[in-house]
Amino acid sequence: VQRGERRIHLTRTEYQLLEMLMTNQGHVVRRGDLLRSVWGSGAHVEENTLDAAISALRSRIESPDAPRLIQTVRGFGYRMEVPE
Repeated sequence: VQRGERRIHLTRTEYQLLEMLMTNQGHVVRRGDLLRSVWGSGAHVEENTLDAAISALRSRIESPDAPRLIQTVRGFGYRMEVPE
């Protein structure tokens, strides 16, 4: 993917998370929906696996001098907000 002039290499999991969040930009994507979308409905995945994957995605696509793109909505999931 690319953010501005910077090319960003993502793992398959990071890409799928980003795609799901971008598709639902501005809306909260529930944790369960992210887990099913990325790992599948039959997979047994620990909840902290999602947190770790979101953290890795944030570290790749966000920069300290720019607003945060992925917001945690405590108790529900995550939301992507792209600043104007």
